[in-house]
Amino acid sequence: MDLLMIFDVMMLCLGVYMTVAAFVMKKSGRIRAVILTEQEIAVCRDKNGFIAYMYWREAVAGGVLILAGASGFINDLFFHARPWDMVKMASALAAFLWFWCGMSAARERFLKK
Repeated sequence: MDLLMIFDVMMLCLGVYMTVAAFVMKKSGRIRAVILTEQEIAVCRDKNGFIAYMYWREAVAGGVLILAGASGFINDLFFHARPWDMVKMASALAAFLWFWCGMSAARERFLKK
């Protein structure tokens, strides 16, 4: 198994985890300790606002990771188109950075006084 295939599977699993966790957070109304520390959750001024602000960002970033991981795995298994690896990596990095920027903005908006 190629190293990129292992990375693709890890990316796919992370995307599934993020997407499911986002919808569980939205449904349960509880912020997970994976996204914020327990201390940050305790000082969050508007937990429902934070969830509404972040859950769809997490779900979209997870969806992009699912697509990038699955398409990369299929590419590595059957097609071996190396330019696609660059597209896949760029899209995964863009999704991660977009989620990270949203998380920083959410911390500023809902945690700082």
